Amino acid sequence: MITTTIAPTSYSHIWRLSWPVMISNISLPLVGAVDVAMMGHLPDPAFVGGIALGGLIFNFLYLTFAFLRMGTTGLTALAAGAGKGDEVACVFIRGHLVAFSCGFAIIACLPTILWLTGLVLSASADSLGHMQTYLEIRIWGLPATLANAVMLGSMFGLQKMRLCMVQLFTVNLLNIILNLLFVLGLGWQVAGVALASVCAEWAGLGLMVVIF
Repeated sequence: MITTTIAPTSYSHIWRLSWPVMISNISLPLVGAVDVAMMGHLPDPAFVGGIALGGLIFNFLYLTFAFLRMGTTGLTALAAGAGKGDEVACVFIRGHLVAFSCGFAIIACLPTILWLTGLVLSASADSLGHMQTYLEIRIWGLPATLANAVMLGSMFGLQKMRLCMVQLFTVNLLNIILNLLFVLGLGWQVAGVALASVCAEWAGLGLMVVIF
């Protein structure tokens, strides 16, 4: 008879892996709240509508490639568990190649995306104009957003959860600070909100590349 022994679950180990991600995710709603708050200070409600529509479309594009993070997590965990360091590096590189390729391909398709959204969405002309301004700037952060998803997937697979917290806090905190600077300080309105997100995504990616 062949018997197998299952090791008891270590809840303390699960907690050590979970709490940094839980704390980091608390900061995620703050970014959207700050974006809306910045636009809420402007006299025309069309600014809020434009940011909401632009964020909806950007999130749809991002979530289309959500497989990048979870796929990277699974492949990295398998390679790391088998002690294949070279395969971990290959998964990391391949994931970023896919992220950058898809990100810049969507940038090239932005005119078509704007045309389709004009057919599907119903809003005032001012809101649609602000949405277009937001997307024309925000889309340049998509390659970094997708690459950050791959970066998070790699860290999840390697159980580097505290690095995940550093990455998420860096992006979100910098986004909030730049929102305050660009919108309230410099008066760049919708363009300021979009540019703050772009700068935060690329800065977060640069920081994690240096750390890795």
